[in-house]
Amino acid sequence: MNDAFDNDRSSVANLRIGGSGTAQYTNGFHNLSYSEGKDADLQVCTSSSANAVCSPMIDGHT
Repeated sequence: MNDAFDNDRSSVANLRIGGSGTAQYTNGFHNLSYSEGKDADLQVCTSSSANAVCSPMIDGHT
């Protein structure tokens, strides 16, 4: 995930795999590995603040 906007806040990605809770990731490289066929939900926000603008939670699969 690469956030190049200079606002002193990191963008965040919220990832939920198989309904097992949500993990939050910020800038950087994240080497993730999941078995195929699991439900996956992804949301990206401009920051982790209460005033952040977020995408809708996108449904997908691994």
